[in-house]
Amino acid sequence: MTDRIQEMLDRSDLLELVNRYARGLDRCDVDQLKAVFFDDATVNMISFSGSAHAFAETTPAALRVHAVTTSHLTSNCLFEIAGDRATGESYLLSISVMKDGDASKPAIHVGRYLDRFERRNGEWKIACRTIIIDLEVAGSFPAGVHALMPKGDEQRHPDDASYSLRSWLTETRG
Repeated sequence: MTDRIQEMLDRSDLLELVNRYARGLDRCDVDQLKAVFFDDATVNMISFSGSAHAFAETTPAALRVHAVTTSHLTSNCLFEIAGDRATGESYLLSISVMKDGDASKPAIHVGRYLDRFERRNGEWKIACRTIIIDLEVAGSFPAGVHALMPKGDEQRHPDDASYSLRSWLTETRG
């Protein structure tokens, strides 16, 4: 395999990790979040600094308590690869609907993920993620807008429709 093809495959693997992380957060899927990190990985941000697996275990529970729904979007993913190590910078846009008593309020975060990736035993994962928030906007919805929001955990693991869609791939055809 040529070096250029290997580099494209590596970039694809790294982008998949970035996307699976965002999906894991939005679906509150602890297993998916843990799967993008090595066991000894770390996460560093304003409100948390420590084990990535501890982050993966506690963050979904906090989102279930404090957020009606979240949507993490990533873009401008740039990777630099050197053998079995890589760095990445990805822009993030997080749009959340936060619980506020009987009401809900929007919260928007703009920032970046600064990642160190490693390939161990042939598999890429995140070794260290630093989350930088460049902008945070919070406010209130106009009257009536909250009625358009989900009413419960139907967009979260395991009830989100994407999980049944994925199971279709593994069903036997008869």
